[in-house]
Amino acid sequence: MSKSTADGSPTVILGDNFFATLDVEPVAPLPAITPNDTLCVFPSTGNSLAVLTHANLAIALINQTKLYAITPKSRLYDLHSYNSSLAYLNHLLAFTNGSSLCVPSDSQRKQSLADSLADYQASVLITTAAAAQHIDFSTAVELETLIVSGVFTPKLELPPHVKLISVYGVPECSVVATCATEDQMLDREGCLGRGVAATRTWVMSTSCSGALCGIGEVGELWLEGPLVGACYLGDAERTRQRFVDHADLLVKNAASNLEKGRMFKTGDLVRHLPDGSIVFVGHREAHIKKVRGKRVDLTEIENHMREILADKITDVIAEVIAAQGQPEPVLAAFIVPAGDQALMSPQLEQAVAHLAEELATGLKQTLPSHMVPIVFLPLRSVPMDKTGKVDRKKLRETAERKSQNPKNRTASHAIRPAQAMTVLEVQLQQLWAQVLGVKDRSSITANSDWITLGGDETSAAKLVAAAQNWGLAVSVADVLARPRLADMA
Repeated sequence: MSKSTADGSPTVILGDNFFATLDVEPVAPLPAITPNDTLCVFPSTGNSLAVLTHANLAIALINQTKLYAITPKSRLYDLHSYNSSLAYLNHLLAFTNGSSLCVPSDSQRKQSLADSLADYQASVLITTAAAAQHIDFSTAVELETLIVSGVFTPKLELPPHVKLISVYGVPECSVVATCATEDQMLDREGCLGRGVAATRTWVMSTSCSGALCGIGEVGELWLEGPLVGACYLGDAERTRQRFVDHADLLVKNAASNLEKGRMFKTGDLVRHLPDGSIVFVGHREAHIKKVRGKRVDLTEIENHMREILADKITDVIAEVIAAQGQPEPVLAAFIVPAGDQALMSPQLEQAVAHLAEELATGLKQTLPSHMVPIVFLPLRSVPMDKTGKVDRKKLRETAERKSQNPKNRTASHAIRPAQAMTVLEVQLQQLWAQVLGVKDRSSITANSDWITLGGDETSAAKLVAAAQNWGLAVSVADVLARPRLADMA
């Protein structure tokens, strides 16, 4: 059966009857596999592992192969570490399409990435927004497609032949759930585009359970469709919290005959545009703050403010700040007026003063007192950080500096001139400052409002007790019914 070749190497000849001479051992039966069987787990936030099915990834890969124009001739560059969901995606796209996977060394990735891309003649690169900012693409002459994953795609200097695609997603929904074109990204910063592979994007109210948001309203992004995974591995409670059934919102996709019955709550805040695309606003947990020991949802407050002011503003932001003269952090509203009034300082301040009065009146009718801003600050534009998100740190720093100006303390201060106070009003002024911990007593005027200065029912009881020591008769009901100092006097 064997002989040596001319160079002495042993050779085995396989004839027609060779396999018949082999002993055949019983083969163990293969398990029955269906498209719904678990294929793999992807790392999610914290220590959680998202479980995806064969069907999830099969649909995702078919869709993304078309989206990125992957062919057997494609050369995918293996940039990210293997604990990243992007690395899994990269490998699966290469293996299922017969493409080349270019695997650089650590030194090539970290020290000479641009040269490495050129040396490997990479045609497809999947990376994050943060990593893309530090890559020199000028020498990557073979690069055809750049896929950037993240909520904000930075401005990149790309050769004209490179196609830029922005994708957004979470491991729980097969890594990529939405896609935006370069034109969409240029037209609207933070645009996530639309759902891919029959994924539906739902914008749900953060204050009213199960309610949909209207066009332009900010809400939590819920994803629905064939990309939604199975569960969290070994974590039934978190699965119950994030994967939900909401049959009254769901519709069957007749084109694919795929039964839809699950939705995933991303925790990201977005708003729908009239064309059906969505824009990223922020992460929900980052918008939950505490004011006077009570939780406030900044997104809900901003929605109410936008509804009240409508086309009178370009933008409005709610934030918790440390205001001058206040013992605890307070709620502030940053207002960017619409039109030319945002260009000049005097007109800007006057415009915001009137808008603040309208806001304070409207918010008191719809929100509890602790969710009504007590500081109103003018802005020409909303500052953004390097990633394209609202720079809330800069806003807080600006607020702490501007809040020293009494004109910005309350809506009533902003437009009503200070008037001479009566003896009783001065006494109440002193009591208010004592109970509310306001260091600068002069900032409290006859037009000041007990609620907007941070007062509530508990502090009203303290005011009543303090007033009795001064021989003044006032009840908690009086304080809450007539919160303006002049009216209370």
